[in-house]
Amino acid sequence: MIVACPNCITRFSVKAGTLGEAGRKVRCSKCGKEWLQRPVIPDQAPPALPGIPSNSALNSLTSPGPRASPATQAHISETAANQKFRGLLRSGAKKNGNENTSPMPNPARAVQKTNKNIFRWARWGGLVSVLILLLTISILMRDRLIDILRDTTHLYAIISKSPPNPLEGLAIKGIDLRWERKDGIVILNVKGQIFNLSQLKKPSQKIRVILLDSNDKKLVQWSFEPVPDYISPGGYIDFQTLIREPPENIATALVKFETHVRD
Repeated sequence: MIVACPNCITRFSVKAGTLGEAGRKVRCSKCGKEWLQRPVIPDQAPPALPGIPSNSALNSLTSPGPRASPATQAHISETAANQKFRGLLRSGAKKNGNENTSPMPNPARAVQKTNKNIFRWARWGGLVSVLILLLTISILMRDRLIDILRDTTHLYAIISKSPPNPLEGLAIKGIDLRWERKDGIVILNVKGQIFNLSQLKKPSQKIRVILLDSNDKKLVQWSFEPVPDYISPGGYIDFQTLIREPPENIATALVKFETHVRD
């Protein structure tokens, strides 16, 4: 006997003897609906529900096999139809759920994101302004900054590091000694050049001149500071110094940088 659930229209095949004459309370295994099912008299079988094929239609379309009864075939067809129907319902519910769960705009979050972007641009703008300010100061106060850096040479000794050698890359060349007489006074004129062989701007250093006799004995010596104060990379400067009434036994002159270099 075929029993149909009044709630989900799922049909089940049960033995007629299990219901008894007065009927029995049964539960649908699909939706859980409970109802009182009475035995169905064969000549008063319930009409087929809309959309669900009747037993006679199933029997006419399906050739009965030796091992399958019409009730079993109807049960299989009804179960497949119900599963397909429930699948359509689930897909429609899932589609509606996806459409209904679209994110709603959050004004507070939008304002927070805008403030975050403004803060980020303000931070970058401040950094660029500081860099421009430092570049401007370094250009306008270049000489002052160089003087300040000179005064920090003693800090190298504090941290047990040797200061950079200011004489590195400097060379004295082209020494020329000339005797002159002016207003009856003998003058020795010493000329030469200081070359900067490095790729950095260098301060010119103090020079010492030592006059020697033929036995390399020191006769007289003095120091002077050449001008200009700085030598460009790869460039040179001319220097000149003189002494009035030098010793007559001068044989040569030794020109070198002062031992105490100029910072």
